[in-house]
Amino acid sequence: MKKLVTILLTTAFVFSSLPKAKLNAMPKDKKLHLEAGILISGASFFIGPQLEKLVFDKPQIHPMLWGVGMSTLAGAGKELIYDKALGRGTPELEDFYYTFIGGIGTSFALGILYEGLGFGSRDDYESINLNVNPKTKNFSLSYKFNFSL
Repeated sequence: MKKLVTILLTTAFVFSSLPKAKLNAMPKDKKLHLEAGILISGASFFIGPQLEKLVFDKPQIHPMLWGVGMSTLAGAGKELIYDKALGRGTPELEDFYYTFIGGIGTSFALGILYEGLGFGSRDDYESINLNVNPKTKNFSLSYKFNFSL
């Protein structure tokens, strides 16, 4: 529990120390979408694997994928269902992007802290690799999982 509190406090510090001028220049609506992505991703990162343990007796999906997946679904669902289909708002692709960026940023930060502090179990998954090539402006994310019945 002590390590979990350390992870959460470190993540909160990182996001609270972002340059204030850039955050103040961001429209309030976009801030809310970014914050929603952060909260959904952070909660899914910890809750998703626990739900899997209840259903399947062991986690099968890496927590980072839970965080990114749930924040992406929430952002897309809000824009497509709530705003567009129900007509209760204005659907904007940029709103979806802000929710997604909040989710992916939080998932990667928590994933690095989670594995760095020794919470990650190598029995549950094999590896996650992020390769970035600044010259070609390409990046790839590969996820390798060993699963046997």
